Amino acid sequence: MDGPLRTLIVMDQEADSLPLEQALRPGWHTIKVERVSSPAGLGSVLDWGTWEVVLFDCATPNFSVENALGMLQKSAPETPLIVLAGRAQEDRVVAAMRAGACDYVLKDDLRRLLPVVRREFRDAERQSNYRQTVRDLREQIADLEAGNLALQAQQALLESQRLELVEANEALEESRCTIQAGNRELAALNQQLEESIMRANELAGTAEVASHAKSEFLANMSHEIRTPMTAILGFSEIVQDDLKKCGDCPEHFNCPQQAGRLEAVDMIQRNGNYLLGIINDILDLSKIESGKLEVECIPCSPIDTNNHVRTLARARAEPKGLSFDIEYVGPIPERIYTDPTRLRQILINLLGNAIKFTETGGVRLITRFVDRDEANPQMQFDVVDTGIGMTEEQADKAFEPFAQADSSTTRRFGGTGLGLSISKRLAELLGGDVELVDTKADMGTRLRLTVDAGDLSGVQFLESPMKVALDRRNATREPAAPAGSKKLECRVLLVEDSPDNQRLISLILEKAGADVLIAENGQMAVETVQAAMFGRRENDPKYPFDIVLMDMQMPVMDGYEATTRLRDEGYWGTIIALTAHAMATDREKCISVGCDDYVSKPINTKTFIETLSRHLGSSVVA
Repeated sequence: MDGPLRTLIVMDQEADSLPLEQALRPGWHTIKVERVSSPAGLGSVLDWGTWEVVLFDCATPNFSVENALGMLQKSAPETPLIVLAGRAQEDRVVAAMRAGACDYVLKDDLRRLLPVVRREFRDAERQSNYRQTVRDLREQIADLEAGNLALQAQQALLESQRLELVEANEALEESRCTIQAGNRELAALNQQLEESIMRANELAGTAEVASHAKSEFLANMSHEIRTPMTAILGFSEIVQDDLKKCGDCPEHFNCPQQAGRLEAVDMIQRNGNYLLGIINDILDLSKIESGKLEVECIPCSPIDTNNHVRTLARARAEPKGLSFDIEYVGPIPERIYTDPTRLRQILINLLGNAIKFTETGGVRLITRFVDRDEANPQMQFDVVDTGIGMTEEQADKAFEPFAQADSSTTRRFGGTGLGLSISKRLAELLGGDVELVDTKADMGTRLRLTVDAGDLSGVQFLESPMKVALDRRNATREPAAPAGSKKLECRVLLVEDSPDNQRLISLILEKAGADVLIAENGQMAVETVQAAMFGRRENDPKYPFDIVLMDMQMPVMDGYEATTRLRDEGYWGTIIALTAHAMATDREKCISVGCDDYVSKPINTKTFIETLSRHLGSSVVA
């Protein structure tokens, strides 16, 4: 045999087991033998091993073959037991065979042992195979029965699902009919939606055209109003200067007519500037509503800003007998990062309103820095007045455009009602707000402006801001330079289509010492500059014009096209744009076509001359 023969020998004498091993060895290459001599030993080896054959010696004391067979039936019922006996032990052999032993071998005839073991071994294998086959068949039968049960359950499930499917098909058919009806309704709704979208697109297009037309209208109205305003304010300023000079002459001292004329010119100036302020407010509101108003974020000094608005506020407050004071609460940063122009505009609006609606008492501007330790530091400006105040109903409408407290207030105090609305929207663009903190009818009002202060890393905080404000105010109190102390030695080509503005600007330039030549439109300007560039006129050197003042809206050829033509033809002299437009993109548009600078109408004489002086440099003499 190939494998080892695991043999368990129950025998009390170990020497008697050696002949058994020798008798079995011819049949197996390897024989594994374990010998026991007691029931306890047999139980132990049956627990930890399996055996092909058990050889039981009937002569083993205190251990009967019946006991051995009983133990074997419990632990290894398939293992064959062969009895070993002497010839005188025939009764024991019979008892063993009756008890269930497979066979017996006489100790004095061990030649029969190997065939018996072989037979029992083969029988045991067949029995084992048979039993395994039976077990397999039983398992297969059990599997088939389980499968049959599962199949029956599956069939029942399929039948249930079939019934559900029938019901689902019926429901699906109903749903299909419902969906078809819904699709018809949806198609009708889609048609209505498409028509609505088309109408909405048409309305949006109309609104866009209207918005564009509004912007164009405001720009044109700005130009049309500012152009005559330039002449009105400019000539009134000249007349005002002349009257003041005449008033210094001895023959005009205490002349009532002279005083009346000067008062009339002052009223022209005051009302002209008031009208210009209204125009600017309307343009600002339009730009804010269209999202076209841009703000800067540059360094500026809160103290310098306050000093600037103090001058303007005191000029309005003193004629009414009102006090005006600026107060600082706590340390103030040396500089913040915001749009200084818009900040001044808001403060002037708020202070102007406070002064306008205050008849007795005064106005205070209280400045403080808030959220010093937070990531979003802000400056806070409180405008406090002792004026007419507002009722609760009036306060609710305070920030609505074109709204004032009531119609009687409008008649009594005047104004468009745009100041607070514009100020609030500008403050929001600067990262802050304008809030109505407190107001009571006939008790005054407290408005609060906040703006983002920007990144203040490394910025010094002034512990005594009032002292710094006074020092700076005193430092700027220098006597004004007398008119005409500086002269412009230059030639200027004035390109302007309005005869009144031609006369005004020429007069301003000539009084400042400039030599002025006039061109009525862009085409004439191009031809004049070309003639000068190439020396086509006798005694004219190249580039005879130190500055070209170019109005941007003219007939025949406007200033944009004329400037572009001149730059394309190689003229790189100074060109300064003159325009009555005041929209946010006007300056950029002028610079983009080749202008070096920009002056808006109505012209401020001082700013105008300073702009020319800056570009002339060494051509300005004292």
